[in-house]
Amino acid sequence: MNEDGWDIMMKNAVQLNLSEIKLEESFREEEEVDLALARDIEEKGLKEPLLVEKKSNHEYILVEGYRRYYALKSRGIETAVCNVDQLTSEEERLIKRLRVEIHTKKRSAYELEKMIKRLLEIKDYDSSQLAKLLNIGEKTIKKYLRGLNVPPEWVKKGEKSGVGRHTLTDIHELDFDNEIKEHLVKGFIDREIKKSTIDAIKKVSKIMKQFIMSIESLEKFIEEFEAENSGEEEINNVIIHKLNLQNGFDENSHTIIHNNVINLIIGIEDIFYNSHYINNLSSSQKETLKDRLSLLLKIIDD
Repeated sequence: MNEDGWDIMMKNAVQLNLSEIKLEESFREEEEVDLALARDIEEKGLKEPLLVEKKSNHEYILVEGYRRYYALKSRGIETAVCNVDQLTSEEERLIKRLRVEIHTKKRSAYELEKMIKRLLEIKDYDSSQLAKLLNIGEKTIKKYLRGLNVPPEWVKKGEKSGVGRHTLTDIHELDFDNEIKEHLVKGFIDREIKKSTIDAIKKVSKIMKQFIMSIESLEKFIEEFEAENSGEEEINNVIIHKLNLQNGFDENSHTIIHNNVINLIIGIEDIFYNSHYINNLSSSQKETLKDRLSLLLKIIDD
């Protein structure tokens, strides 16, 4: 931040005792101290004032700066520079926090969801209203609102494990039996199943639900997918349709695989036109290529 920005920020700032600042914890639990931030504050001071609202002469409510507050407390620092706003309401403070934190991404999706859930307990906003209030796309808000339907025990275990919050929502919305979804959640939380695999299963559930009807068939799909998973979405999409065709004929999967085969053949043709490759093949290498090509032609003719 440049000096002008700092001067503007500090213009209405005051020094307050931390004992005068009350926390609003209806949507959050006491969090772990950010040790790196605590050291930085101890060495260089507070770079950005806390934002509080004045409730009375010696009582303030913390609006923004919870991480900084806990860092200050951990170092035994008793005062902090604060910007003071007029007292509003819990609803308005939540909106004020979310407007900042949903954009800065300092909070995890789990923490943001708790704030949104608490806001909806105070007032029943719809997705359009929330999007306008928080200056964010309605699609993003709907993602959080859908997450409110996920079983609380999944969310609790997922947050403790540190896995992606929205992937739990994806699993919950799969059109599979609860037994299969519970199996997926456990594997994901235990970090035995990757997010990319869950994304693949999402696609599978739309085009080949019948392929995954039991834990055994699910594990078979996961094993086969992860054996070929490249990490690239386009290639993974081909893998999914290849597995679908193994399960039975599907016109869409057949078209996608056929187009992929044509592209692979075009790539091979380009290599064959490279004289540095062709002219330096050994007799053994040429025979191997001819055998493989002959086999492919035989399969097509049969």
